[in-house]
Amino acid sequence: MSSLDWLLVSLAFFVLLYGAAVALFLVAGRSEGARALAASSPIDLIPDFVPVAGHLDDAIVTALTLRFVLRGRGPDLLVEHWPGPPEGRRVIARLAGP
Repeated sequence: MSSLDWLLVSLAFFVLLYGAAVALFLVAGRSEGARALAASSPIDLIPDFVPVAGHLDDAIVTALTLRFVLRGRGPDLLVEHWPGPPEGRRVIARLAGP
């Protein structure tokens, strides 16, 4: 499976998870909560006010995006644009994968 396929499958999973969260709000009779969840930013799959999952989805989307970009452009892109210390850059490169 290519990295683009992996990214698309992951994105589809999170969109389904997001839809399921909206549906759960509706089933629980909390239409106002469902409306607020559905009206959140399309980039933020799960709003940050949802405990744990709200911040976890941001981290996962960021990691997948970074991985996709670094695999397409190479690690030199990270070296060129990383403003922090080399140790931090090495950690990010390791987390983004080979």
